[in-house]
Amino acid sequence: MLLVDVCGRLLVSAFSWLRWCFARLLHLLPSRRLNASGKQLTVLPRVGGGTQELLCAHNRIVLPPSLVPWCNLTVLDLGSNGLKTLPASVGFLAALQSLNLAHNSLSTLPPEIGRLRALRVLGLRSNLLTALPDQLGDLEQLESLFLTDNRLTELPRTMGRLLKLRKLQAASNALTSLPEELGECASLEMLRLPCNALAQVPRSLSAHPRLCWLSLSGNARFCAPPAPAAPVPSVAPGELLCEDEAPLGPSGASGGVCAALWRGRRVALKRFVSGVSPDGAPTDEVAAACAVRHGCVVAVLAVQQEPLALLMSLAPGQPLGGRPCAASLLRCTYPAGAGWTSRFARTAARDVAAGLAGCHAVRVAHGDVYAHNVVVDSQGRATLVDMGAAWGYPQGCSVDFERLEVRAFGLLLHELAQRTQGGVDRELGAVAQACLQEQVDGRPCFRELERSLQSSLLSLGDA
Repeated sequence: MLLVDVCGRLLVSAFSWLRWCFARLLHLLPSRRLNASGKQLTVLPRVGGGTQELLCAHNRIVLPPSLVPWCNLTVLDLGSNGLKTLPASVGFLAALQSLNLAHNSLSTLPPEIGRLRALRVLGLRSNLLTALPDQLGDLEQLESLFLTDNRLTELPRTMGRLLKLRKLQAASNALTSLPEELGECASLEMLRLPCNALAQVPRSLSAHPRLCWLSLSGNARFCAPPAPAAPVPSVAPGELLCEDEAPLGPSGASGGVCAALWRGRRVALKRFVSGVSPDGAPTDEVAAACAVRHGCVVAVLAVQQEPLALLMSLAPGQPLGGRPCAASLLRCTYPAGAGWTSRFARTAARDVAAGLAGCHAVRVAHGDVYAHNVVVDSQGRATLVDMGAAWGYPQGCSVDFERLEVRAFGLLLHELAQRTQGGVDRELGAVAQACLQEQVDGRPCFRELERSLQSSLLSLGDA
């Protein structure tokens, strides 16, 4: 017994020593990710060969002429540093996949930025850019480009070479036109252009096979804000009691929603972010929301003028899905094992189609048709919410904005059809395919989709 006890103690001691050695070894190994944000740094920290991600936002960094020592990085965040110039040596960061330069003071970009052939995400929001170099078109892997809040008057024609570009945000600039070549960006799905000076959009976008999340509010030369469907009351001082501790879902690009009490009624209160969001100006959202009156679209009850806020009815239920993440890019996320009955899925689909038909009946595009903007109750009855990217389009335009948005609805239908209990809902999937066809003018309109989905629901029995 004594021998067993001694051996046991030796094993425990050996295990403890090995665990200490392993922990020490991990401590000595270079970190893959170095977070130096908000450290009041004035120079970039040196990194080892194993460091791939360097986060240095909210500092006062002055970049050196040579960035070669950082050439192995795949992620570099230099947001909010007061940068006025970007050295030409940025072209040596050939491994970069994500570069964030938002909230700086850059007025130009060096042509060498076109050498970043692995770059997938480029963040340039809130700078002083007046033009972009033609070499931007050399970023052959670029998927997301953020240009909101700059001073751009045009986009380079070479952007047509960005065949993998899926998301382009360029709100709050001074764009007077768009290059026809933008229609050659074959993967483009989201295009945010609010608060510019556009008078028209390229005809090439009218037949774009993938474009579906489009927003053009605040371009007064192209479209005026839609008129309200009915008079909307204003909130008098002191008659609104907010429940800040009760947020109704995560905040979006244009603001957050919380519960509030108004005239003895519990309502949803949307308070806006300051300034212009990537989705547009708060006044344009208010106009679009007040223009639509439909039972499947969240109803505006009143408007608070100072500070501007929207009072809306509380939609019963929960969001159908989660917001897209970095990995899913422009696709909603769902919990593992999420699934519904065909009746639930078809009911939700019919209601969303009906709500969108109501929007387009008054020439309002929702701009953000996603599962996370659909609230459903336990029976699948759905309410379309969040008009943050909504806008009123002009009559007689050569671009069929409704059938562009039908594709976004088709993607939502596909997600519903794939997650029905007992296997794919093939009938719902067939409707989705009709919405997703590449020939834009061959897609059904929302009124047709509402009727088709109602028929598919009736085929299951009483609706």
